[in-house]
Parts: sequence; structure tokens; C-alpha cells
Amino acid sequence: MPFQKGNKHGKGGKRRHAGRPSKEKRYVRKLAAVLAAEFIEKHTKSVLETYLDNAKGHFENRYTEDGKKYKEWVVDPASTRHWIDKVTPSPKQRVEVTGKIETSEVNRDRLRELSKIPEAVELTRKLTQLLVQKAKHATSDS
Repeated sequence: MPFQKGNKHGKGGKRRHAGRPSKEKRYVRKLAAVLAAEFIEKHTKSVLETYLDNAKGHFENRYTEDGKKYKEWVVDPASTRHWIDKVTPSPKQRVEVTGKIETSEVNRDRLRELSKIPEAVELTRKLTQLLVQKAKHATSDS
């Protein structure tokens, strides 16, 4: 039976944890948010320093098969990319567009009619192939 307005007997029965949270639950959530914000604020500096070290690269102690210790410079490329993308401020770029932008109105009904005619579809396909060849020729010349 499809859903109808006023249909109280929809599939699934009662939903657990549905409805408005009690005052106590709201208070606990607000308190948790405050505690989380304080924790994050307290530890942000050390986390960012560690993250920056990981992004810049650092020396790690490595061992050969013989057990000899040596240091190797290790960089995490994903952390470096993320640091550049998210943490460093992005430069503001201005792009100027010159020239006239032309638009043409398309009669969609007429196009639907033409798409039903096999000769028109074949002509369109051939025209598209010619345009692609012309574009390939133009790119190979330059």
C-alpha cells in the first residue's frame, strides 16, 4: 500500500532514539563540546608542530640487514600536499575575461524532432567526425 497522508502505520515501527533530546542529554552534549574544544585548544600546537615536521621531512633511524644503524631523510608526500593545500593560505588570483560571449537559443522541441529522423542523425554523426578530425589536425600543426 503506498504512503497516504495521515498513514500512521508506515513500515518500521517506532524509531529508537528519535524525538527531541531531554534537557539532561542536551546539557551533557554541550558540556562534551566544551571539554572537546578545550582539549583541542590545549593540544593543537603540539599536533601542528608534529604535522609540520612530518610534512617537511625528518631523519629516521634505520638499520641495515647487518644491524648497522644509519639515518635516512623521510618525507611524507601526502602530508606535504595536505599542508600546502589546507594550512598555507592560497594566493588570490584574478582572472580577466575579454571578448564577447555569444549565446544561441536552442529550440529543444526542434532538436527532438530532428533526432527522430535517421538522415539527420547520420549527418550529425558525420559532421561531428569532421570537426574532430579538424581539431586533431589543428593540434598536430601547432
